[in-house]
Amino acid sequence: MLEFIQEIGTFSLVLILLLFVVFLVLIKKVVKTIINIVIVSAASAAFPLVLRFLGFSVPLNIDTILFFLIIGLGLYMFYLLGKIIYSALGIVEKSAKIVAYPFRGNGLEKKVEKIIEKKEKKEKQG
Repeated sequence: MLEFIQEIGTFSLVLILLLFVVFLVLIKKVVKTIINIVIVSAASAAFPLVLRFLGFSVPLNIDTILFFLIIGLGLYMFYLLGKIIYSALGIVEKSAKIVAYPFRGNGLEKKVEKIIEKKEKKEKQG
């Protein structure tokens, strides 16, 4: 049943397992997003009914329901886009902190100044 494991190398097996884990995580996120889209769609379609129940004179026709459905899904997509941008900026910020770590005020500037001062003293003495 698992003869292919013997035929491929260790590196390929590790790569396949990593891809499998990434696939599972992505599928989980996709399914969660689809469920959220269904919930947002149901809530958006039910919103005119709630308004009518609260006493607002909102027409209960297919146009009104579709209007709120499209607005709700559009706002949810806008939320998803904002969430993606926010996450990407967080990753960029962490990466920039790692890259900029040697240049932060953790004493590197003082060390460079001391080295320059020592060289200048040696030049004056020598």
